[in-house]
Amino acid sequence: GAHVSMWSFMGNGYYDFTPMSAIGLTPYVMAGLGMVDASISDGNWGRASTAREFAWQIGAGVGIKTSPIATLDIGYRYLSPTDARFDVYKVSLASSNFLVGVRYNF
Repeated sequence: GAHVSMWSFMGNGYYDFTPMSAIGLTPYVMAGLGMVDASISDGNWGRASTAREFAWQIGAGVGIKTSPIATLDIGYRYLSPTDARFDVYKVSLASSNFLVGVRYNF
């Protein structure tokens, strides 16, 4: 069994749609470009290899106003780096991420 891990370093842009003021919801979309640092290790022989690749991501979500200074953020992101080369292997990597966070306005 191989183990694969990825660190992403992204610059992202967000677009907030017009808030639905009656219920406090603000939908948004996002897109980003950057780099992924991926590593793979072979559990059988203990070999490890790394690759640094260009990546892009897209996503969408909704902000839910919970107070005058706080917003609950629920979203989804799809991250897709270019195919990574590990020694002699070419590997396609991608991830889907569901996120929950809190934004504070000051």
